Amino acid sequence: MIRIKDLSVTYNPDKTGWILKDVNLTAHPGECILICGASGCGKTSLTRAVNGLIPHFEKGWRAGRVLVNYPDSYRDVKDFKPYELARIMGSVFQDPRSQFFTTRVDDEVAWGCENLQFEREKTSERLNLAISGFGLAGLGTRDIFELSNGEKQRAIFASIWAMAPLIYVLDEPLSNLDPGSVLALSRIIRRLKEAGHTIVIAEHRLYYLLGLVDRLVLMDRGKIHACYPKHRVEQMDASACKALGLRRTDLSQLAFNAPSGTTGPGPDLIIKDLEYRHKKKTTPVINKISFHIAQGEILGVCGPNGSGKTTLIRLVSGLLRQTQGTISLGSTLLPAGQRLKICHLLLQQADHQLFAASVRQEVLAIPGQGDNVSFSVERVLHHLGLARLAHRHPQSLSGGAKAASVHCMRPCQTGGFPDSG
Repeated sequence: MIRIKDLSVTYNPDKTGWILKDVNLTAHPGECILICGASGCGKTSLTRAVNGLIPHFEKGWRAGRVLVNYPDSYRDVKDFKPYELARIMGSVFQDPRSQFFTTRVDDEVAWGCENLQFEREKTSERLNLAISGFGLAGLGTRDIFELSNGEKQRAIFASIWAMAPLIYVLDEPLSNLDPGSVLALSRIIRRLKEAGHTIVIAEHRLYYLLGLVDRLVLMDRGKIHACYPKHRVEQMDASACKALGLRRTDLSQLAFNAPSGTTGPGPDLIIKDLEYRHKKKTTPVINKISFHIAQGEILGVCGPNGSGKTTLIRLVSGLLRQTQGTISLGSTLLPAGQRLKICHLLLQQADHQLFAASVRQEVLAIPGQGDNVSFSVERVLHHLGLARLAHRHPQSLSGGAKAASVHCMRPCQTGGFPDSG
C-alpha cells in the first residue's frame, strides 16, 4: 500500500542538514506500523512525507520517493492533487488546533465529508457514527474552541474517520487524551486494522498498541535504526525498552520514585473557594475548589478530558482571573497580575511560548536579566538535550524539543539545574 524508497527530507534552503536520510520502508494493506524514537529523530517529518504535506504544503525539500498504491497502481504522493490524497489518506496531528476549519463540533466532523461531496444521507450517517463512536455525544453544538485539548483531539479524529480514508497517518494521536479516551482509541484502531486499513503511527507510548502493531520501526537521527516484528514487540520487558530508549509496554511495571526533598519553611499557597465560569455560561468550570500547597510540595492534578485541569492551572498562574474565591501566599492575597509575575507555566502547546530566532536566544530571553546573565547557557542546553539544536529556530523543532526550550527559562533564572537527575 505504501512504499518509501531512499527518502530524505530537509527544511534548509541550501539542502543541508537532512532531517530524514535514505529511509526505506513498506507498509502493506491492513498493516499497522509504529514509528518510535527520541524527540527530534524524524518521526513527524516521516509522517508528513507519507501524507503528502511534504512537499505539497511544508516548506521542505524531498529526495527519494513515497509511493501509494491507488487505485490499482503505485504513484508518488507528490504527483497526487491534495484533494485526491484526501480521499485515500487521513491524518491526525499531535496538535489538533492546526486541523480545524469550522467553529462547531458537528460542523467540523461533517466538513470533510461535504468537501469530498458525499451524498447528504451518507454524510449524516457518518456524522452520527463518528459523534457516538468518539465520545462526542452532547458536544455536537459546542464551540470547538471551548473544548478541552483532549476533546479537540477526539473531534479531529472523528472528522478524519468520517471521511473513510484507506490509510491513516497518526502523529502521537493520544497526546491530549485521558485514559478512557486512550482505551477507546485503541479499540478504534483495532477495528480499522481488522477492516483492512493501513495505519502508520508515530508515537512514544507503546502500551495501548500491544497486539495491534505488526512492526515497530525505531528511528535515530533521521534514519531507521532497527525494525522489530510483532512477536518481538510483545516480548519487550522493561529492561529491553529502556535499552532501546522506549517507554514501557506494561504500565503495571511503572515505579514512581518521589523526590527526596522535603517541604520548606515558607508560606503555603492557599486556594480558597475558587470558582470560574466562562462568559455567558451559567455552569462554572471550576466550582468552589479549596486546597493548600506547601513550599517544595509537588501536586498532581488529574481528571478526564474537560474536567477543568487546564483552567485550574491557568487560574493559579494568573492567566485567568477567578469569578470568585481567593489565591494567597500565606496571608498575602495574590491578584492575577501578581501571580503572573511569580509563576512559570509550561503550556500544552509550547508554540505559544516561543519567541526568539534560535534556541540559544530563547534561553537568554529572560525578563529582567539584562546583561547580568549569571548562569551557564551551555549547561542548561546540555541538561535538556538541546546543545546540538542551539542554532535552530525553536519553531522548527519537534514537539518534545519545543517543550524543553520553554522549560529552559525558569531553571536558568533560579540558579540552574542540580548536578544529577
